[in-house]
Amino acid sequence: MRRPYPYSVVVFAALILAVAVGGTARAAKTPAPSKADREIAARIAKDLEFASEMARKGLWREALFRWERALVQRPDDARLLNNVAVAREALGDREGARQAYERALARTTERQVEDNFIYFRRGDPAPEPAAPGDTPQPPAEGPAPDLAAPPAAAPDPAGDGTARLP
Repeated sequence: MRRPYPYSVVVFAALILAVAVGGTARAAKTPAPSKADREIAARIAKDLEFASEMARKGLWREALFRWERALVQRPDDARLLNNVAVAREALGDREGARQAYERALARTTERQVEDNFIYFRRGDPAPEPAAPGDTPQPPAEGPAPDLAAPPAAAPDPAGDGTARLP
């Protein structure tokens, strides 16, 4: 028995009918942010920039104020929580710093946050980031090693008369 219409014609007709009746599927547009939302976002950006500048100058109380003000709008921002923790630590508020670090770690696995918390728990100050062009300084205790001198031979562990380099 022969089909009255080829299969491809039926599929094509169904497709045309679906487009004509239902229209094309379109993604819903997200509404543009309101003027108030844009103003809040601009204020947060300005506060974050200013807080970073204050922290670089060592003005931790002002930096903390700005970061906490931004935290009201973005309470789950792990980097912001990390900054609050660092500022609290610098101001001597170890309990507040611990709480902020723990909240930050619950929201991220960023290495910087983890490292800062490790330094905090050990009681060590976090290392300062190196500025471009800085050369590392030798440790304070003892003279700097002479890198031009050949390495000293280690004792003969095997007892066969051959020295081992460390």
